[in-house]
Amino acid sequence: VVLKEDTKLLDEIVVIGYGISKKSDITGAVASVKGDVLAKQPVGDVGTALQGRIAGVSITSQSGSPGATPTIRIRGIGTVNDSEPLYVVDGMPVSNISYLNPNDITSLEVLKDASASAIYGSRGANGVILITTKTGEVGKTIVNFNGYYGVQTAINNLNLLSGPEWYDFQMKINETRTSPIDLSKVDRNVSTDWIDEITRTAAVQNYYVDMSGGQGGLTYTASAGYFSQEGTIQGTDYERLSLRLNAANKINNIFTIGTNLSASLSTRHTILEGDEAFSIMSTALKMEPVVPVKQDDGSWGYSSYADIYNPVAAIEYTNTKRKSLDLVGSIYGLANIAKGLSFKTSFGVDIRRMDDYDFIPKYDVSPSQKTAESTVSRGNINYLNWLWENILTYDWQINDKNRLNLLGGITAQKYTNEKLGGSGRNFFSEVENYWYLDRSSSDTRGLENNGKHEAMMSYLFRANYALTDRYLLT
Repeated sequence: VVLKEDTKLLDEIVVIGYGISKKSDITGAVASVKGDVLAKQPVGDVGTALQGRIAGVSITSQSGSPGATPTIRIRGIGTVNDSEPLYVVDGMPVSNISYLNPNDITSLEVLKDASASAIYGSRGANGVILITTKTGEVGKTIVNFNGYYGVQTAINNLNLLSGPEWYDFQMKINETRTSPIDLSKVDRNVSTDWIDEITRTAAVQNYYVDMSGGQGGLTYTASAGYFSQEGTIQGTDYERLSLRLNAANKINNIFTIGTNLSASLSTRHTILEGDEAFSIMSTALKMEPVVPVKQDDGSWGYSSYADIYNPVAAIEYTNTKRKSLDLVGSIYGLANIAKGLSFKTSFGVDIRRMDDYDFIPKYDVSPSQKTAESTVSRGNINYLNWLWENILTYDWQINDKNRLNLLGGITAQKYTNEKLGGSGRNFFSEVENYWYLDRSSSDTRGLENNGKHEAMMSYLFRANYALTDRYLLT
């Protein structure tokens, strides 16, 4: 076996903090994934598409419901309170990347170690994920479209006891119990597969169209995408509409201006998860198969032996959803002052609004699973992050094998986050048109409000020197 040097890989250009570099000139731990690799995955989240793609990056799902954001850890847990990496999209730090359409990505870089992420200071303590979105090229206009439609179903389900099997098994156990259970309360011939009752064959679909091109000094790309996914457990789904516009205009040999804009609108319906006693999946596993979903008279079936919620009824009475609006964008100006010397100034904003809706009607399933009055909860989270950056860069190609890169800058950033929530009970009508706080009894209403404000100014500097294409200093 003869190994040959891959010179193309060494000369590959990758994105690093506040700039680009040849892979052969990087001293830190940087991994790169091309956007077309991520776009091939039939998922709606960039983090999920990244699973298994980069060594040292752990991506785990805390929930299997559609729209759930996975947990990303770079080289383990780095800090005690918050181990989330820093996300930077087209130079703009953002709070999360769930709003992104994987089809919009050109490349994704992960800065793993202190050397690679030092340019971001303490914010990069848990690693940095840099995402670059698509840009246009001068030439004819190109229009692309792709889409898919598929179905998802739960597999490898547990082989649980049928009704007669459970009944006969309990009869055997009764022979050794000091206090046998009364099996006359149930019908041996009833056999409910509770996992089958709460699951379904779920549809997933994705459609994406983009247009790119350029003429003269102007280049652009515009895209629109729609993603929709039903959960394999009933009562869960997620849909997202995303729009993006990237444009740049080279005014002359010195000045270039541009913008990167994106908008995303999503809606997610959820059910109770993570509660060992009352979550939908937990109760479906524990409920006796001799209990029917509904009795002959139309009332809900319930356990005669334990306080186990009817999972089908729990889904029926769950009305929880979150609507999210994400607006992320930046404008920039670039000036090539002299040979190798350039100055870039940019201003970006990350605006997010999340609206939470929850309505619980009055119901009576069992002595333990019931509510005395209907309840509504409403809340919203408003998030604003703006960033102003001024970066001066000097590239000196000394000769074919010696290069020097100097970068310095100053940035200012402000972050605000405000939460407002309220609840009310006892509605005279449970029709959806009345699911508002002012329709509840005035003496049951509650309100809470809190917020957070932070500001930061940073100074940064970096020097990279390549000596004879062999020795590298950062």
